[in-house]
Amino acid sequence: MSVDVDLEIDTVVRRITAHGFSTTITGPRTVALETLATFWERVRSERLDGLLLEAWRDGAIELTDNQVAGFGRTHRNEMEQALRLERAALDVVGMLADLGIDSVVLKGMALANTVYADAGWRSFGDVDLLLDPEGFAAGIDALVAVGARRDLPEVRPGFDARFAKDVPVVLDAMTIDLHRTLIRGPFGERIPVPTLLAASRPAELGGRRMRVLAPADAYVFAALTAGAADVPARLITLRDLLELERAPDFDPDAVRHAAAFWRVEPALARAVRGLDEVLRPDQPLALLAWARRFAPGRIDRFYMSCYTSPARSYRSTLATVLAIPTWSDRARFTRALLVPQRSYRQARGWSLGDHVRRGFSKLGRKAATPTVRTHRRDAAAPAGQFASGHPPLSDPPPPLAAELGGDSSAGGD
Repeated sequence: MSVDVDLEIDTVVRRITAHGFSTTITGPRTVALETLATFWERVRSERLDGLLLEAWRDGAIELTDNQVAGFGRTHRNEMEQALRLERAALDVVGMLADLGIDSVVLKGMALANTVYADAGWRSFGDVDLLLDPEGFAAGIDALVAVGARRDLPEVRPGFDARFAKDVPVVLDAMTIDLHRTLIRGPFGERIPVPTLLAASRPAELGGRRMRVLAPADAYVFAALTAGAADVPARLITLRDLLELERAPDFDPDAVRHAAAFWRVEPALARAVRGLDEVLRPDQPLALLAWARRFAPGRIDRFYMSCYTSPARSYRSTLATVLAIPTWSDRARFTRALLVPQRSYRQARGWSLGDHVRRGFSKLGRKAATPTVRTHRRDAAAPAGQFASGHPPLSDPPPPLAAELGGDSSAGGD
């Protein structure tokens, strides 16, 4: 695909993402017929189908009647799935509560029902729940006991409760992603999950009360996702940040305080700068001046590189070991990396020798620098910026590294 065509699609998709906000994005309002399939795949992968139709209704983009009909059918399917996921969330949250396990609804489901003017603008593909760390393993066991299936067993006994970022399970064809923390790697070790649960607030879903993150915590989590977990940032996450900033209870000082308490200020600063570059709001973001001034310390620069460098899979693993506070837990984590239990290796189709050879092969490979999807400001956008020059993605991580330190944020969202 030519640069001009790619830029055309990118511009229209960014216009859709920012629809309803005043921005300085200029350029085409439609895409050529021969690029429609690529355009639609981009819209779906970014979870922008609801915003696409809203932008068309308001005349911000141009679509043919056939295109509207096709996009509309897909969006109805997305919304029907969202209702099924919400019913599953209600059942799972109720079951966990009966067991005395606190949980908080995260990400797309929470934001669609609390900050978006129309929940149909924010689709999602799974249920994300943050669990009380003390009840995390029991929560997994409870879902498995009622028929939930997990694709892989634990890496080693006790690994989930102490080190896993999340454990996805499938229950009645619905994916339930149970989170112990909010991001892989060293920042995941810093997040004060019990404090987030205690500060969570009630929200109504399907006529029943559930809990969601407090506004400042929700903003920091979205920024953590956009600034560190996803490289490049997903457009729907940037839209989440705009919606959270527009909410009546948005407090930039509370956001900065929360980010400092979590010790993830570098990710917040990167996300805010990226939001400004990609969606180009014509009014300054509340935290933009701070984000431009922010200078992380040496350790935080190293930790951020674990999320943004080409070799991030392996650097993140090393940094996670360093971020774990006790030597005994460091030893347990390292042992899991080196010698996963037999049932885990069998599920992967490995022998122990395969695992060792795979690890040495990956460690010895020079990091590649592949081309990645970018969000351009314009055709001549300067390299090296968040919007037009994201750090390249690493090679796909080896399966064990993906399981131990992987981040599923870009999946169901």
